[in-house]
Amino acid sequence: MNSITRVVSILALAAIVFPMTPALAEQPRGFYIGVGVGNAESDLSAGDLNDLFRGAFASVGATFTPQTSSIDAKDSSLYIFAGYRIFPWLSAEGGYVDLGSIEYTSNGTLFVPGSGTRQITNRMELDTQGVAASALGN
Repeated sequence: MNSITRVVSILALAAIVFPMTPALAEQPRGFYIGVGVGNAESDLSAGDLNDLFRGAFASVGATFTPQTSSIDAKDSSLYIFAGYRIFPWLSAEGGYVDLGSIEYTSNGTLFVPGSGTRQITNRMELDTQGVAASALGN
């Protein structure tokens, strides 16, 4: 290896290793906050929700027959958190999680004995959110 290649290799290695050194240093105690974003997707299908509405109407003696249905089961997600580093090796963290919403729409016929048949539209929106608590080993 010639001297120029050796110098470039050493500089490249230094550029990789030295920025990591502060990250490996011991972190002090104290509070921290953060935010995370991402994508959330439900495994519910339009068929699952059609069955839910069929069952709900059947429980009161009516018959629902879906003709068209759609579902938007993907949304963005958000995580806001705060924590406290108790010891250099242990943190406690809590946060709020919002996994977005699922939107469902169906059009179909509803037969109610004694009232006849009519066209109806069902719309439903399901929101998912909650809180989280964690103990983190550092």
